[in-house]
Amino acid sequence: MKFQLIVLFTFVSQFLSAQIEVPTSSQECKIITKGNITYCLNTSNYEILWAATVLEGKDIDNKVYLPPDKEFFRKMPVKMGPVWQKIEMQTRMWAMEFDSLYVVTGMYYSNDSIPEKLYYKTLLKGSQSDGLAFVVSVNSISSSSIVDYAIPIIELEERTRIDFYPSLNKKINNPIEASLNWENWPLTVD
Repeated sequence: MKFQLIVLFTFVSQFLSAQIEVPTSSQECKIITKGNITYCLNTSNYEILWAATVLEGKDIDNKVYLPPDKEFFRKMPVKMGPVWQKIEMQTRMWAMEFDSLYVVTGMYYSNDSIPEKLYYKTLLKGSQSDGLAFVVSVNSISSSSIVDYAIPIIELEERTRIDFYPSLNKKINNPIEASLNWENWPLTVD
């Protein structure tokens, strides 16, 4: 199987105590302040305007930074269609709701004679031991529910041959990655 990781940057951690640095111009995005956190959301052109990066051994001063190459990330999601937009917006809502949310986003090719590009996103709650994944075809133009594109993380790991959360204890990790429980993932965008 041939696969390529495009993005492995979106790591959203402990938003309740983080300060997000966002563009200050109200024309660039809708500024939402919740407690001591400022969010920048822009749904009109699918922009990813915030991302958190955790650098091992580096002090990031309890801040969440925009990706360094914003132009690349602004262009990439436009090609993904309405389903991916819904997944992105729902991920942002969950990031505001949960105390910790770990996100891995990327792309891989299917193992067919004519390979299909597939984008994926895995989500893992830090405090509630719950996770899920989404897989969307680049060619998907449907505007159906994001629930239709959700799979257990372990299924995505089998497809891509990537262990998305290798530092987790396998005894704890395996049941989390094998389950898909929508009761713990309230939908606000769909």
